[in-house]
Amino acid sequence: MSESMLAVHPHAVKHGRFVAATEEGQVEFERQVGRNLYRRGKPLSECRSDDMAAGWIAAERAGADAYYRCMKAQASTSEVM
Repeated sequence: MSESMLAVHPHAVKHGRFVAATEEGQVEFERQVGRNLYRRGKPLSECRSDDMAAGWIAAERAGADAYYRCMKAQASTSEVM
């Protein structure tokens, strides 16, 4: 590759929206964005598409499942008298 191809263009898009080559790829990308929003503590209202919201909700559900699984593992097996 030539150096001009490797150099960063001074007018490169900084805040553009990524678009995947396939529809399936775009869906997975938007779900990942939703998961990342959840992990960064952003509200569901930050999601800009249904696929982002689905990723956000899936991450929330996975966190709740992990929490309850840990609580169940730590629960005492003795009966209350």
